[in-house]
Amino acid sequence: MRKMGMTVTVAGPPTLIPPACQEMGVKVSHRLEEAIAHADVIMMLRLQHERMTGGFIPSLREYSACGGSASIGSSTAGPTC
Repeated sequence: MRKMGMTVTVAGPPTLIPPACQEMGVKVSHRLEEAIAHADVIMMLRLQHERMTGGFIPSLREYSACGGSASIGSSTAGPTC
């Protein structure tokens, strides 16, 4: 995507974003609102509860309140989304 002139932003809690993301030239944001404010396209991946036994997030309640897609309304996205 970057070769086509696109800016790619990866957003999520620091514990869920691989350190190599920035080395690939993508922007990293830990605030979902900031990441989608000027987005033309949004792709969200679901958090698989059954795979989250490694302590990557403090609790599902905290993730949902602070970083889950339900906490962000579609009006937060840019005008073309």
